[in-house]
Amino acid sequence: MKLKIKIEPGNSISITAIEAALCRLQCGQFLCPEEQQVRLYINKHFGSEKRKCKSGKMAEWLIKIRTIVFDEYIGNLIANGDINGVLNLGAGLDFRFLRLKLPDAFKWIECDNGEIVTIKRDILNNIQYFSNYILYDMDITNLAKIEKIANDLSKKSKWLVLTEGLLCYFSEDQVTTLARFLSRLEAICYWAFDLNSPWAVSNMNARQKTKFNRNSFSVKFAPEKGNLFFADPPWKILQSTNMASYAKSKGFPIPQPWSILLKLSKRQIQDEFEKACSITLMKKVT
Repeated sequence: MKLKIKIEPGNSISITAIEAALCRLQCGQFLCPEEQQVRLYINKHFGSEKRKCKSGKMAEWLIKIRTIVFDEYIGNLIANGDINGVLNLGAGLDFRFLRLKLPDAFKWIECDNGEIVTIKRDILNNIQYFSNYILYDMDITNLAKIEKIANDLSKKSKWLVLTEGLLCYFSEDQVTTLARFLSRLEAICYWAFDLNSPWAVSNMNARQKTKFNRNSFSVKFAPEKGNLFFADPPWKILQSTNMASYAKSKGFPIPQPWSILLKLSKRQIQDEFEKACSITLMKKVT
């Protein structure tokens, strides 16, 4: 079985992954020594991509908040003994497994394909990382391959599926298929993902078209009901975090000039921004 998602040829997906990595790695105070090495590598080889993509302070701010929230979700699950493994689909250039304090027996599996995997393996060749890490070069829409990986896991293990920055490229039907598929995998107990509102997706697609001067790919998934889209059993919403509210509570101010522009905007635009992005943690209830 396959999700049949089509991403047109070109490097726009890879550029976006590099852009996200550059934004994430600006958070120097959160980085471990190994990630500092990652930052040096990416800045050396791909620093120009940041200027090319025009990511700006707002993108850095959003990815910083998203990274921190996902880290908290994962860290809490580990600390409470709720999981002993992470399956990261569409991992991109995420290196949080270097930063998080993982138990000795903990396992971390990542899946992605193409040049992103080539880049990541090149980076890891020069970094020490824990032995229970596996990176698969594969089509992440091929559910049969994901099922094979999951079936190889211990039936007594408890795994979190991480799809950070991935679901937005799927249609509602494809996300529904993925949700049902993951619910059937015995070792999968939790699922964490981020969501964008329809307003946010509209703005993202307009920005992508300007950035690449073509519709190389589009952001699709933006359910009107938000994470209630996933409310059907066996999935249960365990935790949900609004990124704008979280940033405000933690003292991460919106960067200028965006903060000024928002204050000058109509109330409707301010409200749309407040609910634009969120992160959800689901638990499979059997």
